[in-house]
Amino acid sequence: MWRLIMYFYCLLLAGCKISPVIIPDSTEDSAMLLKIKNDIKNGKGLETGYGWILWYIPVLLIVLSWGYKEFFGKKPKD
Repeated sequence: MWRLIMYFYCLLLAGCKISPVIIPDSTEDSAMLLKIKNDIKNGKGLETGYGWILWYIPVLLIVLSWGYKEFFGKKPKD
């Protein structure tokens, strides 16, 4: 059985290509990046809003609740 496995490994390694190959990057820009590039090209400024803060409100609530529980919620041991 071990011989069969060794033959299989030898065939597997013999079938592999060992020379390095350069794979071209065929990715394109995302839709958001294309919009930003188009706005910059047309002279329109980048609009920033306050929507990003909505991502941090849950994190802030978790930190505040943990802090309250950790520092004010524990009863001192006598």
